[in-house]
Amino acid sequence: MAAQTVFEHLSKIRDGFQKVEAITRQLVEETGGEALEEALRRRETILSTDVNGPAARLSAAYPAWHSFAKNDSKLKSVLAEAEDLMRSIFHMDEQITFAVTRRMGNLHATMGDLYHSSRAACAYTRQTRMRAAR
Repeated sequence: MAAQTVFEHLSKIRDGFQKVEAITRQLVEETGGEALEEALRRRETILSTDVNGPAARLSAAYPAWHSFAKNDSKLKSVLAEAEDLMRSIFHMDEQITFAVTRRMGNLHATMGDLYHSSRAACAYTRQTRMRAAR
């Protein structure tokens, strides 16, 4: 009975991680601003409902579930799948972070260039007006 209940909870957690991985995989392919915000919102919802909820209930019902799962081959398999999915998500998150950071650096450089060129244009305009006023 306990093994079946732990299996159900672990399966729900694993399924939640599969959903998050699918969203993250799409996000790696398209890291646009709106897509990023929407994907992060969906991931947060899935993590809170499909992963954290079952994990909290599992820990409340079976405080020693982890050691129990390590000794049962069926549970160990589901736990290993969930851990693999987490590692995959972390790896993709690192890729997304790198891409977003690089894009932000490019944007910062472009904004700096615009700032300097607009200051130069403003100074040029000011000098032209001063000469015309003489």
